[in-house]
Amino acid sequence: MLTLEDYLAIFTDFLVGHAALALYLFVIMDVRGWRMLKKLPALLLSPLLATLLGAGLYTLFPNHSVVRYCLSSCAILLMCTVWVRWAWRTGFWRAFSTVCMAGVFQVASSCLSQILFLRSNFQIPMATAMVTHLAVALVSTALLYRLRFGRWFHLLMGEGFGQRRTALFFFALEVAMEAFLILQVGIQPDYLFFYYALVLVMATLMAGVVVYLSQRLDFSRKLEAQRDVIAQQQLYEGDLEAIRQEVRSFRHDYKNLLAGLSEQADKGELEQLHTSLSRVGRGF
Repeated sequence: MLTLEDYLAIFTDFLVGHAALALYLFVIMDVRGWRMLKKLPALLLSPLLATLLGAGLYTLFPNHSVVRYCLSSCAILLMCTVWVRWAWRTGFWRAFSTVCMAGVFQVASSCLSQILFLRSNFQIPMATAMVTHLAVALVSTALLYRLRFGRWFHLLMGEGFGQRRTALFFFALEVAMEAFLILQVGIQPDYLFFYYALVLVMATLMAGVVVYLSQRLDFSRKLEAQRDVIAQQQLYEGDLEAIRQEVRSFRHDYKNLLAGLSEQADKGELEQLHTSLSRVGRGF
């Protein structure tokens, strides 16, 4: 039976995780301004509901921590997706992809804080570890903001091979990171430092893949636009050449007409000259 202290500890853990997740969400969505902060308190419902769900899952599956973790993670993922969709008024798949990418970074920042925790030989209080987690998340989000990661992310979501497939791609990245986090239970303490370092490397590679795909997509789009410009220029040059041919033909016919009129005038053929001028007035 869980005590009130247990509930408070679970809620605090979920709250810190959501705070770090919110930082990454704001960076990935490439927020400009402070108006979105007004909708941030609604996100507090997620850790509260996750705490109640965790207590219920503990009652149903007391001996299956992996099952509880997976179900709680899926529930949090969906609740945060609903919040992002409401806060930014965006589509479900775009919001889902954003939360998955933010979840990858959140797990990575958690692992980095765990490395710092291990370096202290577990001598620092848990509260300090949570503060460290938030500090790491704040520094990493500042770096991502500086690198304009949100711009590349939006480019990939807007022009990729379909938002559903892109969402599944980001979901696979999130599942991989969560799987790494679950596997830490079976890692010997002497290897935890290297294990968390490996998770950080994986998160960095995932972010690099996103940027690489976005850059390739941006290059392809610019190349396609350049081809369209060249095709339009070639079409314009073709039309211009056709106009030039028409002008040359008109000048040739006009010279022939003037020569004929001059010849008729020299011969005094006034009747024929009058008829020719009438034809000219009617447009040949």
